[in-house]
Amino acid sequence: MTASVISEPEVAGAREAMAARLARLEQLDADMYACADVERALSDGHLRALLDLQQQVLDFAPSEEGGRGDLYRRAQQNTLVRSTGIITLIERAGAGGGDRLLDVLGGDGLVRRVVATALPAAARPRILTSDLSADMVDIALAAGAPALLEAAEDLVVRDGSFDAVLVAYGAHHLPRMHRPVVCREAHRALRSGGRFVLHDFDQEGAVARWFREVVHEYSRAGHPYDHFTRDESLTLLREAGFADATVDSLYDPFCVVTDHPDPELALADHLIDMYGLVRLQPVGRERMVARLADAIFRYEPAELPAAAPHGPPPEGRIRITRTDGGWRVEMPRVALVAGGTRA
Repeated sequence: MTASVISEPEVAGAREAMAARLARLEQLDADMYACADVERALSDGHLRALLDLQQQVLDFAPSEEGGRGDLYRRAQQNTLVRSTGIITLIERAGAGGGDRLLDVLGGDGLVRRVVATALPAAARPRILTSDLSADMVDIALAAGAPALLEAAEDLVVRDGSFDAVLVAYGAHHLPRMHRPVVCREAHRALRSGGRFVLHDFDQEGAVARWFREVVHEYSRAGHPYDHFTRDESLTLLREAGFADATVDSLYDPFCVVTDHPDPELALADHLIDMYGLVRLQPVGRERMVARLADAIFRYEPAELPAAAPHGPPPEGRIRITRTDGGWRVEMPRVALVAGGTRA
């Protein structure tokens, strides 16, 4: 992409807004604030680079700016939907009670909210939510979550300041040419012995197919992004300096609990918001999305990883079970997860 021309008033406005966000971060969590290189965060060069990247990525902007940010945030209010995968990722990162974890593609703080509801206080890592979207970061800060506006390719956290770094639920938005830099930045942010976890979905798997055939077709912003492969993930971590890099599969389902008389439609409602499927005709769209999800999210037994310690056995297709007063709908997804330790 061609670099945008960023004006002096735009830089000045960004500096003022960044200073206000940093002040809020210091107020919320002085220790996390100390992890940020404030001088660099407010520098002219960094702010110009940040503004340029923000103009290239509109997916999670508000709807009036052509993005799906409003619908996405609404879908994420229910922390149970993705909790199985998120808690497993925290475990993969080796992040225990009191550890500092940098959630690089953290949005408005979903990972932090899931951890706060699913883990006992003594087992929770301290999480700094980090994101490129000013809207997402502002919402996180307003909700009392320590958050920092920064790009995954150009972190402003200090060297060796975190016990774990997570890049998840959006890594496919990173251009291929930027991915090596993102992994090197994660390596730089980790202390010796710290763990990095990179999560996405296999380029040839069901989730990537969903993005190609449904999200790209029916969302306002489309989905012109490449997902990851096993070889790419492993190579990225090794070249970034993670000598012990590994890559494997993770069961990462969507779980919707509902009292809707037709539970498949409750799942479809969530998917419509989650992926901003606003280009579908309103009449009958829930039924159409339910059919598409049932057709795409299917796995052979050999494709399913082992169950997480805290989750049910993986299923190869959408599973609907009775609960007290309603239904539980589980849509299977298999993620690709690479991990490594900084020496």
